[in-house]
Amino acid sequence: MKDACRISLENGGTDFCDDAEVQCCSDKTDPSCKCTLYEDVCFDFPNKFTCELAATSCCGEPTKELMLNVVTETCYCDFYTAIQTIKGYVSEHRIGNCTKATDIDGGVNPIEEEKKQLTNMYKSMGGDDWSNSEGWDNRMTPHCQLYGITCNENGRVTRISLRGNNVVGPGWYVFYHLLGDFTELKVLDLAKTHSPAPYQAILAKPS
Repeated sequence: MKDACRISLENGGTDFCDDAEVQCCSDKTDPSCKCTLYEDVCFDFPNKFTCELAATSCCGEPTKELMLNVVTETCYCDFYTAIQTIKGYVSEHRIGNCTKATDIDGGVNPIEEEKKQLTNMYKSMGGDDWSNSEGWDNRMTPHCQLYGITCNENGRVTRISLRGNNVVGPGWYVFYHLLGDFTELKVLDLAKTHSPAPYQAILAKPS
């Protein structure tokens, strides 16, 4: 059914995709299932239609609310950048989404960027269903006080430890952000979670 959905998407339709969702996402407790389903299709067969649906499923629709729109446009930018980096697929949307994200954000401050990426992480990796999400669902909580987050004296994230915390979600996010945008990150521990297999371990980055 997943293949039938993919073939339909490649021809500009969505026939069989609802059936694929029912078949592949029978576990209603996994909020990122649709994202993971269409992400797989996009990364296996990247084209305009498969990746547009994947991006929308993972990032949601743009909104007029400024803070949420920053998150959404940044998520689209990140998604298309990841597919370009990993698979070499260049989307016509990437420049537009990345430009909008930068324009809305008004420049890049590394600490503010990390805060934004932590918000994206919570949204993209099933945060509402984490075993412990202390602080994550409250925008007023300092990012260094979020459960599982350790910072250095400059407020930069150095450790993300969510072992056994029911983390789920797309592999592109882990690949592109947690191992990339957090430039001071030394340890990522997603062991005993539902994250993609390559990341179910402690990953130490060199100093």
